[in-house]
Amino acid sequence: MEIQVKKIAAAPDVLRVTHRRRGKPGTAHFRLPLKQGLALYAELGKLISGLGLPAYAVDLPGGGGKIRLYENIIAGEKMTAAGAVYLLKDGSGNLWEYPVE
Repeated sequence: MEIQVKKIAAAPDVLRVTHRRRGKPGTAHFRLPLKQGLALYAELGKLISGLGLPAYAVDLPGGGGKIRLYENIIAGEKMTAAGAVYLLKDGSGNLWEYPVE
C-alpha cells in the first residue's frame, strides 16, 4: 500500500482524500473496522510525508457532513438502540455517533 500511496502522491492534480464509505450490501468484506483503519493510516504517516499522505475521512450519519479522521478522534463508545457507536469529536468539539462495525 505504501508504494501505491507514493505513486498517488507523485501524480499531479490528484484528489488526495481517502473516504471511508458506509457499507453497501455485499461490500462488507472490503472494509476495515474504524480502529484498524486509523492504525493503518498512522503507519502510513510514518512512511510518507504529510504532503503525500491523503486525508482520511468519513461521511457522518445524520447530516453531520464529512469529518477528517485523525489519531485521537474517537472520544468514546456507547450503546444505543441501534447498537454500539463510537463518539467522534470534530474540530469544533461536537460529538458525533458513528456505528461500530
